[in-house]
Amino acid sequence: MFKKKILVPLDEAKQSREILTVIQQLFRPEDSHVLLLQVVSPEIEALAMPPAHAAMEWTPAMYSYLQSFQELEHEHLVERQKYLKTNLVASITQEATPLVNKGYQVTPVVRFGEPIQQIETYIQEARVDLVAMVTHAREGIGRLLFGSVAGALVHDLSVPILLLHPKPEGSNHQKG
Repeated sequence: MFKKKILVPLDEAKQSREILTVIQQLFRPEDSHVLLLQVVSPEIEALAMPPAHAAMEWTPAMYSYLQSFQELEHEHLVERQKYLKTNLVASITQEATPLVNKGYQVTPVVRFGEPIQQIETYIQEARVDLVAMVTHAREGIGRLLFGSVAGALVHDLSVPILLLHPKPEGSNHQKG
């Protein structure tokens, strides 16, 4: 019997982990393979200007400087990503301990790039059966400025999506 692959996109917000309780309530460990995916967005790096940046035309020396700078930056970025990935996998593995202790098969995954694109690509690569995630409950200008990963996935995906809308912090009331 094949286990259903349940993808849980995580981010730095603690709220994104609330869906793990729901997964335990709805899916049996022997039937489920939980994929915990955290996508790290690329940083916006400041572009260092080569010498004589005010010149009207770039000289070969300026192009050479820029290329060597980019190569150094790439090496630094690769090392930073390795370090970050190692730490995130360890953190996700630790967070998954309660699921593993209950018999769930859990795989931590870390990707780098634009979150929506990385999630959609991973869904296809891993042949995910269900996406389970928490919305961030942004409204108004916050939603406009930051977008909605959940909203984009709902429109783009053909796999089922389980969305959990979190309670506001400090709130014990339920909507009627």
